[in-house]
Amino acid sequence: MTIEKNKIYDSDFIKLLFSRLHNRSVDDSDADGLSKMLEPINLLAERASNGLNFDDEPADFLRIMNEVKATGDKKADE
Repeated sequence: MTIEKNKIYDSDFIKLLFSRLHNRSVDDSDADGLSKMLEPINLLAERASNGLNFDDEPADFLRIMNEVKATGDKKADE
């Protein structure tokens, strides 16, 4: 097992995900390709969550959703 630095969805995680959720195996090249495909999406989501001051807690998710619902694309604290 190799560790891919700074990747949330590394190849090993992709293989484990497919195995557990879909009861299928994924070869190394497909797992690597999926990992590379997901990384920019993860980085974009991380930037967006930081812009909303979201701290990854479920209660904070509800706060953010209610704030966005009430204010549209503007932050309530602006």
